[in-house]
Amino acid sequence: MSYKPLRRNSKINVGVIIGIIGFGLFIVGVVGGLIYYFSQPTPQFDKTSLCPIVDGKISPKNNLVFLIDATDPLSENQKDFVKIEMEKIIQSQEPGTLVSIYYMSDETPVQRTPQFCLCTVPDGSKANKFTENEALMHKRFEKNFAKPLKAQLEHLDEVRKPSKVSNIFEQIQALSVNSFLKYPTDGVKELYVFSDMLHNSKEFTLYSKNQSFDSLKKSSYYAQVRSQLRGVDVTAFFFANQPKFQTNRNVIFWEKFFNDIGAALVKVEPIGK
Repeated sequence: MSYKPLRRNSKINVGVIIGIIGFGLFIVGVVGGLIYYFSQPTPQFDKTSLCPIVDGKISPKNNLVFLIDATDPLSENQKDFVKIEMEKIIQSQEPGTLVSIYYMSDETPVQRTPQFCLCTVPDGSKANKFTENEALMHKRFEKNFAKPLKAQLEHLDEVRKPSKVSNIFEQIQALSVNSFLKYPTDGVKELYVFSDMLHNSKEFTLYSKNQSFDSLKKSSYYAQVRSQLRGVDVTAFFFANQPKFQTNRNVIFWEKFFNDIGAALVKVEPIGK
């Protein structure tokens, strides 16, 4: 009598083999993933700015610059707006974004270097539970970024006296060199200006209803203060301190100004007293 194995056993054997193969592929995938993860170079960061370092150079993912014009002291409403808006903008940025803050006031008519200059760091909210310590990341975020930023925003509460000059052209020139040129990026480049947008110096003033960019451009003064903001998107928050001078002509003036230096005025928003 010949023996014939049950088909059921054959099916079981095939299933076991498939299971073993599948498990083997899973193990190979896990091991390969671990080898790839641990073979990647450890990211390098600048100890001062907290920014990523690529090929030995500080290389932020994005570059955001804030210019706060306090040559005409800010009202309480304007102070609150600046703090809330800046925090909202900064919180929306990915880690590695460079944030720089410049102030204009009677004490500092033109600030050559930023008063605050740090890259955003992970706050732990998106930490990898297998490879990162969420609590430690949050602690570092608070100490190294959030606390210094809060200290800078508190400067807005300082009592300031009105300034006789408002060197907006010169300040934009300074930040174009010491922020955008100094820290180039292939990512987003944005300038946020909180100001009445009324430049006022002995060479040129916008405290006039006859605001013409063409007349500025033809002057020798413009050649001295002209800057370069190629590829920068500009958002202007107009402090409505002098409505009779802050007309549509003023907006057109700044549109032409930024366009001439390679930037784009993408948003204009008036802020009341």
